Amino acid sequence: MILPSTESSLQFIKQQADSLRDPLELETCLKTLEGNDPTRPGSRWSTTTLSHGTPALILLFATLDKLFPEEGWDESAHAHILHLKKAIEKEGIASLSIFSGLSGICFSILQASREGTRYQNLLQKLHAYLIQELEKGVFSELEEKIQLGIASRMEDYELISGITGVGSYFLEIKEEKTLQKVLKLLIDRTKNIKIGTHSVPGWYVPSHFQFIAEDKKKFPKGNFNLGMAHGIAGPLTLLSLCLLEGIHVEGQKEAIEKMGKWLVERRSTFDGEIYWPDRVSFEEETAQKFANGPITFDAWCYGSAGVARALYLASQATKDSAMKEASIAGFEAIAYRKKSLWNLNTSSLCHGFSGTMLMMHLMARDTKIPLFNSACTEMQEHLLEQFDPDTFLGFFDFEPLIQDQFISNQTDEVRRAEFIKVQKAGLLDGISGILLALLSLEKGDTSWAAPFLIDRSHR
Repeated sequence: MILPSTESSLQFIKQQADSLRDPLELETCLKTLEGNDPTRPGSRWSTTTLSHGTPALILLFATLDKLFPEEGWDESAHAHILHLKKAIEKEGIASLSIFSGLSGICFSILQASREGTRYQNLLQKLHAYLIQELEKGVFSELEEKIQLGIASRMEDYELISGITGVGSYFLEIKEEKTLQKVLKLLIDRTKNIKIGTHSVPGWYVPSHFQFIAEDKKKFPKGNFNLGMAHGIAGPLTLLSLCLLEGIHVEGQKEAIEKMGKWLVERRSTFDGEIYWPDRVSFEEETAQKFANGPITFDAWCYGSAGVARALYLASQATKDSAMKEASIAGFEAIAYRKKSLWNLNTSSLCHGFSGTMLMMHLMARDTKIPLFNSACTEMQEHLLEQFDPDTFLGFFDFEPLIQDQFISNQTDEVRRAEFIKVQKAGLLDGISGILLALLSLEKGDTSWAAPFLIDRSHR
């Protein structure tokens, strides 16, 4: 691999993508790497998922083909689609979600279809199955919980695993009948529910629905998740993007305003720095007294960057000045912050430099604020500094040594000491996502990023 400093950015992107063209070779190399690390088996590659598998590579090559149609990238996308098809026939599909399941598979193949001129039989079969399974149980299960006034799992409605992510696919294809069902459920989920003697927002997450044991102890009465990946910022953004595209259901604008106002009011400060926490405890919410702890993340998945971008898109949908001002203030705070306080210890889209860099780029484009351009450039330079030409994929993610562990609010040195370096190929935290983010800075195309809900559709 060639160091980025010796090649133009586009040449660098193409050079790295070229090494990923053969699906069997890529998968073999990744499994070999995984075999050398028994501490985290199965974490690097999952063939049928957009987050960690072949759909991410399809998306990368489809985007390169769209931008450079004479360079044969469509052949590489085709090779990976055939590989994916065999894996589906052998393994089945794990879920309906955008990052781990069928929605993500459909999205990646759609992007490779050259505006609907290819893979139509395959897409029609997968799409029909997706609709069937949603109607069979997913919608009715969440609707029942809402009607009974009980809390849902984050996985029911969130972006990563839930109907918000599924909705991002239907927004991309403008399939309004199913999309309106998704929107109605999300709107109904924003309505208050009764927990003991308290009336709280419907996105409340009980303790027993927390992902890991540490969080169950940390939030014994449950919490409210603010993040884009697992929290309310994801549904807020889907509802907003749909409104911007002219897709509207009853109560949509009111739900956007409720969630947006709630997020604006949950801003915290630490040593004069504005930021958004990842979660608010049940005790804080019901007492309306919020702790101002150390800054968490400035990432897409959690923290200021993802929440502030969600608020910006919500402000565009509703013309709400308070949301717009909070969003811009959030990105200004990130831009002025010391790099060590960003708490970004990886290159990834999900929780690293490339995701925050891409959102900073979009804010610079949308607001024309020079500060955001300079911050984006700084992030890009730091991202490329992390590239290691002596390794297979060149970039690393960091994972905790203990699987059931979530470490935040620590210095970069401490975090790195307790995490191990991992090479990944997927979209969320692997090289496919990193290269696509760099490509967007060079060419301006963000159609590939629809599952992240950070930009308006340009189809």
